[in-house]
Amino acid sequence: MAVFDSYKDLLTYACIKFQPKNILEYGPGGSTEVMLEHSQAHIHSVENVHRWFDEARHNFGDNDRVTLHYIKEHDEYVSSDFGLKYDLIFVDGLCDWRVDCLKAAIGKLAPSGYVILHDSERSKYNKGKELYKEIFEVDGTTLYSPL
Repeated sequence: MAVFDSYKDLLTYACIKFQPKNILEYGPGGSTEVMLEHSQAHIHSVENVHRWFDEARHNFGDNDRVTLHYIKEHDEYVSSDFGLKYDLIFVDGLCDWRVDCLKAAIGKLAPSGYVILHDSERSKYNKGKELYKEIFEVDGTTLYSPL
């Protein structure tokens, strides 16, 4: 089972290696901090729980590289792309919506984009993971490219 911040090493690696310009993040928090520290990307971060959104706004609301979106409705949360294609999509956030986020991410990726899934060892995400080629996994977080 992955630990709470098990994504840090892989996310740091991806930010340094791929130098993303635009990142879509499902679930702001510690991952946002990692992306801000190790990339120059603009981050669109989506949150569906108001208290977590408020915490993210408190932590990142003054940062011009982060745009926070509070979206509590499933279909809008999953499908939102904010008119961009993304070099990196980080899927964390609400566990029950991660498969749908993975499915939607395919159409949001830039041509050489990647997806990272936190807690990727959970079999309940298999329907979403089957759309991707696994590049490698570190501590329950996996880097994927489209098939």
